[in-house]
Amino acid sequence: MDRKVFEALRLRSHTPVFGLEMYQTIAGFKIHLNGHGTAIYASNMRLFETTGVGTCLLTDWKPNIADLFDPDTEIATYRHPAEAAEKARYLLDHDQERHVMARAGQRRTLRDHTTAHRAARIDEIIQDYLRS
Repeated sequence: MDRKVFEALRLRSHTPVFGLEMYQTIAGFKIHLNGHGTAIYASNMRLFETTGVGTCLLTDWKPNIADLFDPDTEIATYRHPAEAAEKARYLLDHDQERHVMARAGQRRTLRDHTTAHRAARIDEIIQDYLRS
């Protein structure tokens, strides 16, 4: 990694937080930037943690993202760093739109993406497997 980039990241890094303190920290953000790295599909917990606490999510676009959230309505997506910066600036400059998106994302998470939903889906998969 380039030394200048590493130093810039180090200066902006903070002590890690976990549990309730992590959720409180995320809830205090205007926007939360998320990335999946080299993963092919959107699948990390940060999607649901961020939207669940009502913070506006800006995440990298993945082929399955529309199966989880309505892009540009419930979350914002980007395909490259310049687009991420552009969308972040836009959302920071448009409080009302950012708040509407954050609330829509939270509603979607609480409606479709809780641990109860995941547990029921896992049970469904196991039951189907046992029947076959």
